[in-house]
Amino acid sequence: MRGKRMRNKLKKGMIFLFILAILLSNVSFTSNSRLVFAENHTSSTTTNSTPQPEEDTTAAPSSDGTTTPEETSKEASQSTINDSAPKDEKDSELEIATEEDKGSPVIQHTPITEVKASEDVVIAAEITNAAEFTAALHYQTSPDEGFHTIPMNLVEGSSYQAVVTKDQLITDTLKYYITVSQPDSEIIYPEGNPFEVTVSQEDGVDYNSLPHLLITEISPNSQGSGTDYYEYFELYNNTNQPLNLTNYSFIYRYTDTGNELSFQIPVTTIEPQETLVFWFNNGNKTLSDFNANFGTELSEEQVVQFNDVFPGFANGGNRAIVIKDHTGAEVISASYLSGETDNTGAVVEYKYPTTGTEMVKHQVLTLPTPSTIEAIQVPETPVTLPDQPKDVEAPVITHTPITSSQPLTSIQIEARVTDNVAVPVVTLHYKKESDLDFTSIPMSPNGETYMAEIPSFHVYEPIVYFIEASDGVNFTTTDEYTIQVVQPEVDFTSIPYLLVTEIVPDTTNVGTADGYEFIEIYNNSDQAINFKDYKMYYRYGTDPATDVVWPSDPEEVVIPAGETLVLWIINTQNREQTVADFNANYGSSLVENEDIVRIYSDGMANGSMRGLVIGTNTHKEISVSYYNDEPNVDDTFANKGIVFGYPTDKSTVGKKIGILDATPGRVEGFQVPSEPVHSEEDTVPPTIENLTNVTEVNQKDNIDITANVTDDKEVKSVRLFYKVDNQDTYREAILQENYDDLLYHHMIYSPDLIGNQFVDYYLVVSDGSTEVTSDTYRVTITNELDSSSLRLNVKSDEILRGEKELKATSATDAPDDIKMFIDGNEVTEGLYQSVEHTAYFAFEVNGLNTYFQNAVTMGEEVLYTMDDDWLTQWKTFSIPIEPERLAVGETVITVRTGNKASPFDLDSAENRDDFDLKNVRLVLADGTIIKDPSYSDPSQILKMNDANPFVDFTFTITENEARSKTYRWDTTSVSDGKHVVMVQDKDEEVSSELVVDNTAPTVKTSLKEGKEYKGAFSIDVDVKDKLSGVDSYKVLLDGKDIQVPLETSSAELIPGEHELLITAFDKAGNQQETRVEFSVADENPSQPEVVSPANHSIVDGDPKLQVKVTDPTNDKLDVTFYKGYKYDLSTDVHVKGFKHATEFEPPLQMVPEGEQAFTSEDIQLVSKADGSYLISDSETQFPYHRFDVTVDESLDENDRVELYWKGNSLEGRKVSMYAWNHGSNQWTLIDYKIAGTEDFQLKGLVTVSEYVKDSKINVLVQDEIPSTPDDYDYTFVWMSDTQFYSESFPYIYERQTEWIAEKQEELKIKYVFHTGDLVNKSNQEYQWKNADNFMKVLDDHQIPYGVLAGNHDVDQVSNDYTEYYKYFGEDRFKDKPYYGGSYLNNRGHYDLISAGGNDFIMVYLGWGVTDEGIQWVNEVLAAHPDELAILNFHEYLLATGSRHPLGEKLYNEIVLPNPNVIAVLSGHYHEAQTLVDQIDDDGDGVADRQVTQMLADYQAGPEGGQGYMRLLHFDQDNNRILVNTYSPYLDDYNYYDTGAFPGKDEFVINLDLAPSKKRVATDYFAVNIYTDHVIDTDKVKSGDIAEAVWNGLESNKAYSWYVIVEDKYTGRTISDIWTFVKGKEIEGSKKKIGSSDSD
Repeated sequence: MRGKRMRNKLKKGMIFLFILAILLSNVSFTSNSRLVFAENHTSSTTTNSTPQPEEDTTAAPSSDGTTTPEETSKEASQSTINDSAPKDEKDSELEIATEEDKGSPVIQHTPITEVKASEDVVIAAEITNAAEFTAALHYQTSPDEGFHTIPMNLVEGSSYQAVVTKDQLITDTLKYYITVSQPDSEIIYPEGNPFEVTVSQEDGVDYNSLPHLLITEISPNSQGSGTDYYEYFELYNNTNQPLNLTNYSFIYRYTDTGNELSFQIPVTTIEPQETLVFWFNNGNKTLSDFNANFGTELSEEQVVQFNDVFPGFANGGNRAIVIKDHTGAEVISASYLSGETDNTGAVVEYKYPTTGTEMVKHQVLTLPTPSTIEAIQVPETPVTLPDQPKDVEAPVITHTPITSSQPLTSIQIEARVTDNVAVPVVTLHYKKESDLDFTSIPMSPNGETYMAEIPSFHVYEPIVYFIEASDGVNFTTTDEYTIQVVQPEVDFTSIPYLLVTEIVPDTTNVGTADGYEFIEIYNNSDQAINFKDYKMYYRYGTDPATDVVWPSDPEEVVIPAGETLVLWIINTQNREQTVADFNANYGSSLVENEDIVRIYSDGMANGSMRGLVIGTNTHKEISVSYYNDEPNVDDTFANKGIVFGYPTDKSTVGKKIGILDATPGRVEGFQVPSEPVHSEEDTVPPTIENLTNVTEVNQKDNIDITANVTDDKEVKSVRLFYKVDNQDTYREAILQENYDDLLYHHMIYSPDLIGNQFVDYYLVVSDGSTEVTSDTYRVTITNELDSSSLRLNVKSDEILRGEKELKATSATDAPDDIKMFIDGNEVTEGLYQSVEHTAYFAFEVNGLNTYFQNAVTMGEEVLYTMDDDWLTQWKTFSIPIEPERLAVGETVITVRTGNKASPFDLDSAENRDDFDLKNVRLVLADGTIIKDPSYSDPSQILKMNDANPFVDFTFTITENEARSKTYRWDTTSVSDGKHVVMVQDKDEEVSSELVVDNTAPTVKTSLKEGKEYKGAFSIDVDVKDKLSGVDSYKVLLDGKDIQVPLETSSAELIPGEHELLITAFDKAGNQQETRVEFSVADENPSQPEVVSPANHSIVDGDPKLQVKVTDPTNDKLDVTFYKGYKYDLSTDVHVKGFKHATEFEPPLQMVPEGEQAFTSEDIQLVSKADGSYLISDSETQFPYHRFDVTVDESLDENDRVELYWKGNSLEGRKVSMYAWNHGSNQWTLIDYKIAGTEDFQLKGLVTVSEYVKDSKINVLVQDEIPSTPDDYDYTFVWMSDTQFYSESFPYIYERQTEWIAEKQEELKIKYVFHTGDLVNKSNQEYQWKNADNFMKVLDDHQIPYGVLAGNHDVDQVSNDYTEYYKYFGEDRFKDKPYYGGSYLNNRGHYDLISAGGNDFIMVYLGWGVTDEGIQWVNEVLAAHPDELAILNFHEYLLATGSRHPLGEKLYNEIVLPNPNVIAVLSGHYHEAQTLVDQIDDDGDGVADRQVTQMLADYQAGPEGGQGYMRLLHFDQDNNRILVNTYSPYLDDYNYYDTGAFPGKDEFVINLDLAPSKKRVATDYFAVNIYTDHVIDTDKVKSGDIAEAVWNGLESNKAYSWYVIVEDKYTGRTISDIWTFVKGKEIEGSKKKIGSSDSD
């Protein structure tokens, strides 16, 4: 070891001397030296080191990352440093190795001089005399590339080899050398120039077996970004004969999927050994453009141009060109991968395959050389083909002419074409009848059938066409045919007067963004239109709620009648471009601010569905054009226009015609109507009614500017202009009609008011013809702030406690000039400057979702939670920040996006809300605005989301803002009582006499701690405070609020311990809490036990009534004996029983038809409570047991009548007990229970006056079960938002309800929903009469239905239900058998519907949902837990398919808590959406039910929706509901195209619809009557027997009695009723102990 260490030290010294020698002498060591220097060498095999060349040349690294020999020689003294390789002590040392060193490798190798290109090259070497080394082969296959490095692997013994694969032998020369690397040295072999090998390319190849055609080059990616205009492939004829390319088919293959797309090239013959370039000319360029791009001088004969359906080469690779012969056999193919071309225009070159039909890649990422090939790419000898016979026979065309077509509909032309020799090339020639020249398009082959499509945009007048076919030599044509275009009848007056005629979302770039996107609109009226009353809206999908306003700049530009206006999209990168640049891009000649204006936006999406909407400033849609609206169809191509025609279906949706070259400012005849919309002269100006009614506002509050704006035709623009007193110019806001109240609103938020004196505002309204300006209104801004020249923040008589900041502020003098005194003593320490008043943290937000805990925080404290808003528009929040939080210096306030649990939970996987945030500022009370310098731009939008969960805003408060001299006064350091605080500035002084109160109020109570109370007692408290006075107090008894004084007793309270808690506050905020523990005795006597006569016994003589009575506290007891009655079926004298089932629950009649009286066996089962049951089951109707009870005629109002039933049902079923109410003449619910697994009781009290008539009481106990046809299939119909039918299209409304009546039996229609907006304007009687008459059709045909009020059904301002109540109030429905009950005169109601063995409850809640209404719904659902609940609201789902904030509230407060809710229906928003939630009711992590929430409102369509309504077909066999949409008016299914919008109008809801058995099982029934007829009284001790003799009774009659037991301490207990039968008389027994029955 010592010798090794010495050697290492010696080596280090030698290294030092060696390096020093290099530095001093600047000596260069060449590779010929046998002294090798190694630096921290690793065992990497990637080192490229070659012998020093004879010439001193320099080369840059090659493009593929390899290294040239020249580079390698420069770096011959270095090797790769691999930091990740393991290192040990010897690796970290530098060593000198000489040729004589032991372990220096010896390389033995026989150089290779010649190889075949068709075989792999194996290079082998013997490497010996080396203990630790790696070997590598370095080779070069092309002089244009550097050397590649691969490891040489041990084969056996000391033999190493590496393989160069044959596909890399692309030239006729291969160079190589070998390196052997050890930890401290490297040997290069040979020492001089690399070995050179000749590659033989053609030896042994059968040339005649090679492909006849070769693809020698593909250029998929033209130079530069954007559209590739110069894509081509190069084709070589590898034969000795001309080849007619019509005999071949050309295929574009997707190599990753195998999909193939055929395309056609012009008729072309390629001469022997000729190379042709096939250029995909997709940009209408010229051959001169092509030659200029590539620096070539090719002729028309050398470049074949085509522009068939070929999609263009994909830059990302995985594509191929394939050529097949007429039999479909593959002749040749050439493919390329990602990274083998780039935006520099680099191409892929190929050489011929020696076997197979796939071209071999010769070079990738190489320079394009169109029409030029290297010799190595093609065989030296072409394929020898025999001479071809002359083709004299032309192709044969078989075709059935097309004679007619609909306008603007593409026409498929089809023909069968055959040829005796070749695969024909077939061309369709067509033109409009008025044109001179034909347009030619190739027809695509599919076997012998050829097809082509005449684009729809050409089909608007008669079309003339013929077909031509060629086999390359001979031609044949058909006759000319004419296609008549059948023009439909068009109501030109219903076509929108402004149309979107062209959209270009993808264009030539400026920078990295589209530079020339535009929207073209057309004035389809006969009058000029000023665009200032209109806006372009950018729509996401089809939802109007997503519309983003795109104002034009300038807004005021006139569009002449029949002319266009181009809206050019200006983004952040094309702002410097001019209209001249725009015109140059499209070859147009538009004039800025005349027929082209700008829109500043980020631009239109290329990959998603979008709509471009023209609307009035009030957001009334005029027309819309959609693109990318078909699944998997991309409409966007660079500089191509998506062209639209006008709608002919009375809708506002433009008809997409096709994709054409962009033509901004020019429309074709097929795009616009032949007749413009006539604009009648409008002489009636719009009216403005200012409903703001605010003339004064506190600066902390917002101002809701509200106006009712009307016009005899249409309001197009409502603009608000407003400014505060310190502004010179008015700010402008464009108002849109509110969706709910149809008024115009704008909120002026408080941060804009703070520190100002007033706001002036006025409105400007336009109907497109006349502009009206309102008066100017002023709102005075007030505040409660003290503006005195010297002021204190505390006033005389103010009450203080604890610590209080005392602030003195001078309007004129500096804080340093202010002095402060407390009780005459100057405060000299602890003074500082502070902000005087509350400031406001203000910001604007959009995109908030309800229930997410989005918050404003300071540190870990939440200042405000934004969990109540569901925002789709910007809203300003203003959060008060107490001045104590705003110290001089930096203050940090944070805005956080939260999950539904917390704003701080950053580690949870729970999703956080996403919203936009902007214009964050701190507004001081004087209007001063402070901003965080990092976020000073008010238009900067911050994206708040999971990736950006919070933003800290830092506000710097300087002494300029903190002008109050401040002292924090600890009032506990002084005595309670009055104190004087005085402040002085240079010329004034102000003082305040304050009251310090740090003492809590005193509390006394009438109860004594620990005392047990017996009998009646009072609970009272007395709260007093000496200084500030009592503010409030709260009294809790056992945790529940009580009002004192409270008179109670031990009989009223539960026996045992109780707690009284009094919490009192004084006006200073001091709190006193007092607890009193007390107890009450167990006061009420125990339930009396009958001694005699035994229940149901027979008693001879006058019966002695005896009961044993006991008291828990052994009090003496007063026992009163009363006469009673008990009626049950133990005797059939008074009670009759009946059983049956009806269609409704409860039945409509007191005695339904078809009842069966109880049999003797039935009576035996129910005569006593013994666990034997009379069971009635049903699967088709509502089973019930009815009891007809005859009572004693002496009953009066003072008697207590109790109904009692005992039995069971199936678990989960609801069983109800009803009594017939003679006042309302219907069954009234007395009690109900949800059945469990055990028996249960139903009981309740009824009054004699309402329920007893002719000495009879009728009682019914019933379970709920539906009726159904035998096959269990049925349908519900759902209507909504029929307001426009009531207003303008009554014939559609009439057809809807008539159709329902017509189809009632066929479709088994069991129920109809209507989710609101029966009328459009609630103050127009004719609309109500229309709705009334058409809904009456359902009444007349006894079809159950339910309605609710939408926002249009009630007055928009006052929410007045008067007219709704008049036509659709409770009176209309209350006698319907299915009508379950009403809330506020049918403002809400529920229906009970049964069909197919399924019970439904349909619950409705109309416009203006309140917490009380929600509570009513929950009570109704709780009372009907076994019905399937379908909820109906007018507003629930938004047009986006998500829940409205109200919908979110209803979901959380009704849907989630009630497990019987299965569906929610709503309207209001003009869309069709479905939202499905899986709900886990029992919290086990598994969904227990699915709730389907649907929106279906078609009123935005033509004619107010054209009568589309939903049909819900219940398929019980498969447990599903089939939903579709149908218009009886049009006799058409589904408003939305089911192909383009699957699942929108037609879908399936899975639901368990299996009917279940229901049951009423009666064990016992009785009516107990407790009269006030006293028999006698007795006084006894606890535990004794009280008795009374009841005389004067008739023999052989049953009598009932009961007792009331009382003590003198308010205890009271009522017994059961007992019954006996009076037997025979016993002489001498009539002793006057008690009163007789005759009394």
